[in-house]
Amino acid sequence: MSKLNSQASSIQSKINDIAETLYDATTITDKVVFLVTDSEQKFDDYTTQMEFKVNDNIYYTPVLIKRVLATKENDFVYGKFIESYTLDVLAYEENKLSIEKIFDELSEQENDADFEVVNNEQTKKVHGKLIFRQTINAGSGRNKHYLYYTYDYSIATVIGSVVKESTNVSIDGTEIDFISVSFQNDKVQIPNVAYGTNTNLISTNGRVIGLTLPIVKGTSNAATKNQELFDDITLARYNKAHTLSWVIDGYKTVALDVVVRSGSVNYNNDELVSFVIIFEQQLPRTTLTIDSVTVPVISLSFNRDYNAENIVQGEEIGSVAVSSAATITARIAHDHTIEKSRTILTEILNNTIGTTYSLSLTVGTTNTITHTDDYIIKSGTYNYEQTGELIYEVTFIKEID
Repeated sequence: MSKLNSQASSIQSKINDIAETLYDATTITDKVVFLVTDSEQKFDDYTTQMEFKVNDNIYYTPVLIKRVLATKENDFVYGKFIESYTLDVLAYEENKLSIEKIFDELSEQENDADFEVVNNEQTKKVHGKLIFRQTINAGSGRNKHYLYYTYDYSIATVIGSVVKESTNVSIDGTEIDFISVSFQNDKVQIPNVAYGTNTNLISTNGRVIGLTLPIVKGTSNAATKNQELFDDITLARYNKAHTLSWVIDGYKTVALDVVVRSGSVNYNNDELVSFVIIFEQQLPRTTLTIDSVTVPVISLSFNRDYNAENIVQGEEIGSVAVSSAATITARIAHDHTIEKSRTILTEILNNTIGTTYSLSLTVGTTNTITHTDDYIIKSGTYNYEQTGELIYEVTFIKEID
């Protein structure tokens, strides 16, 4: 069977199924049966004789399928092969409304499910609308008039690769609609590690994925997730975590625990509204608690300073550590709802001396390293430019037992 003949068979099956469904649902009042052919001679016979009938004395509505374009993009190894088709439809005048509803439904269905895998080939379909061309008198001498319509559609077959429609993106297990995907991984090179496949340092990868999403209205799971993501970039949230899965069908799957880093919305009049959301891979956290209370830390440094004594050993001088001091400096985003943060800032501002704080530092989430000890405040700085209650910096030093 040729490809054109195969298309004729496929289209005939689809429009006859739609006609039957719409009639059963009383959406149309006419029983319509289509006969689709790729032979102009047969189509001419149908249009002049109109003698083909089915049950209930129904005359076939003849349709001629023609391939009007066949071309390629790129090459035959990796690219797309594009074919355009036209349907010539000769309808009975009394079936006008039914015919138009049937082809409107065909266009909606095909554009809604515009990606298919047929015989292991990925295809992308674009369907137009039924267009009225003219009224034609019956060629058989009967006092009948026919309505001549055309209907155009195209099929792009992917060669050797994949297209957007063969990929999907899920957020927290919910598949979402997207317009575009951008992915970037900025990798750190470690000078003293041999070249090869090294995967044990997750922090050497800065994986960032950006999604351009349409505004999706409604109450479906996908619409609800879309609205949540829009809130993520427009509301005063931070450290919002998600699980992201990006699947390129038959090729690769990228699964990441991510955090929302930024977002933007840009549109003009008469444009569909979309928004961009940028995710970054979640990396292991270093946490600091003060008297078992977690405060939001923007940056942190821990400094261990050793005092050493020199000892003469023959012709060389060696050193031995005799004492050490520890200093922790943290830039803290002040949250006025956290009492411990208010206490520290009050001490900085009001000259309170010698308050003891138990500081606990945890590095990593697996094979963790912890440090816990008593500290006092050595210094503190609170400053702002346009907004008060923003950030203060405090330096703790280890307290003498």
